[in-house]
Amino acid sequence: MDFGKTWRGKPVFGKNKRLRGIVFGTIMGGLTAVIVSKFNANTVVTLAPFWMGSLLGFGALLGDAIESFFKRRRGIDAGQSWFPFDQTDYIIGGLLIALPFVAIPLWAVGTIIITYFGLHLVIAYMAYLCGLKSSPI
Repeated sequence: MDFGKTWRGKPVFGKNKRLRGIVFGTIMGGLTAVIVSKFNANTVVTLAPFWMGSLLGFGALLGDAIESFFKRRRGIDAGQSWFPFDQTDYIIGGLLIALPFVAIPLWAVGTIIITYFGLHLVIAYMAYLCGLKSSPI
């Protein structure tokens, strides 16, 4: 995504952040929202779920990219944990992008952050136990 550019001698985002990932992740967010909306009997078939899912996907990836920028400034290598920012960057990014389009009550924002933060920790630990990750967080 940064095309190999550096800022103050460090990669802007890092080699793991690619433009194709942003594009593909945004599209997959939209398609996932369409699939999930099919399970809601009250959903009218429109393009709204695709666009909202795309926005959430883009926001999550943007949040992750911004967090990576600050991670590089602090000298933290890609793949190395930066607790609690690695666990919340995508949540906050998705919510911030969605806010201009959807009124989300403050209690729901808090619930979303706490739930996904906890899920992130549990899934990461399970991946560690299965040998898929080298560290539990």
